[in-house]
Amino acid sequence: MKGVLIYGLHHWGFSIRVPKASAGGKSFPYVPISTILGALSKSYCENYAVKNGTSCTKEFIDKYKGSLFWVAYGADESRLLPYSDIMREQRVSYKQKKYRSAEKLRDWFGVSAFGKTYGESVKFSIAVLLKDKVEDFVKYSWQIISLGSKESLVTIEHVEVVDVEESEEEQFSTSFFIPQQCLIDTGDFELQELPVLSTYNLTKEPDEGVFDKFWVPIRGPLIGGEVKVKKDAINEQCTVYRAGEKYVVTFKEGLTKWLK
Repeated sequence: MKGVLIYGLHHWGFSIRVPKASAGGKSFPYVPISTILGALSKSYCENYAVKNGTSCTKEFIDKYKGSLFWVAYGADESRLLPYSDIMREQRVSYKQKKYRSAEKLRDWFGVSAFGKTYGESVKFSIAVLLKDKVEDFVKYSWQIISLGSKESLVTIEHVEVVDVEESEEEQFSTSFFIPQQCLIDTGDFELQELPVLSTYNLTKEPDEGVFDKFWVPIRGPLIGGEVKVKKDAINEQCTVYRAGEKYVVTFKEGLTKWLK
């Protein structure tokens, strides 16, 4: 198995909205699997984003799910801070005609809280563990321009291909999220429910997609950074892989837990 390691920089942080949130809503505090898959699919989907009511990202996942073993994100510095920005919004376009007159100007606007995770110039890593099609993912990795909303800009600084093997280390450090079922001793981690797969069929009644729970590194109010983990704290249904100089904890079956 090979790994593609992606090293980048958040410009200001990111906003990854919780599904079904409209006028406002929280942001996920850590970049989830669904966002990584969406970012990787962007250059593959350069000819269309939606076709026949279905997101091109689904086509990308269907094409490569036999190659993808695992994907994981880690903020390499403990500097991410979830927050909600209060913003004044124009609501007049959604109001009935009788409320759109100049006399009703004070009702034209509303206030919403938009979730964001701030971390100016925070460095991050993404690990993509692959059975094959490595060169395709190197190309897709270099073309990532955002993680989350289109305003959540990133700069990709380096992409490298590394060997992946099961780790024999008794202790290791990682900034990547870890599935809940894999970690017995949680230490400096906090449990978060994150999306694995988004809603790709856009013509049906919208749903929330597929979620699971993951441990993310945390130190006080700040999220991210390297955390030490002992190998005997890893559940037997999971495996620790060394990908170059990075350590990744996955289910033994990898993404096939969800990509069936």
